[in-house]
Amino acid sequence: MQVTAAIEKSYHGKDEKGFVYNIAASFPAFEGHFKGHPLLPAVCQLGLCTHAVGKMTGKKMELSGVKRAKFIRPILPDTSVRVELTPREDMEFAAVLLHTVTGEKFSQITFSVKEF
Repeated sequence: MQVTAAIEKSYHGKDEKGFVYNIAASFPAFEGHFKGHPLLPAVCQLGLCTHAVGKMTGKKMELSGVKRAKFIRPILPDTSVRVELTPREDMEFAAVLLHTVTGEKFSQITFSVKEF
């Protein structure tokens, strides 16, 4: 299964604060990142952010740039992640990725997208 399809499959819906993803242990990126100590790669976290913008706008989006990224703690298998988006100008967004239960912050990313 491709990572893009896995992100779509992981999408659990929108709650009052953001877009929720349940990242199962079977998520394909865990296979090679890292053996014996799986964690969700940064590129997949960017994929979650881009997917969330697509859900918010109703359009298929692709990443066009990353202005700033801070990865605070790893996202491990079987974790529920909320992507909270703050729109900026010119298709730029600030995202905070949080654990849906504990509220722990996984990452903060400022990025831009374009319509696919």
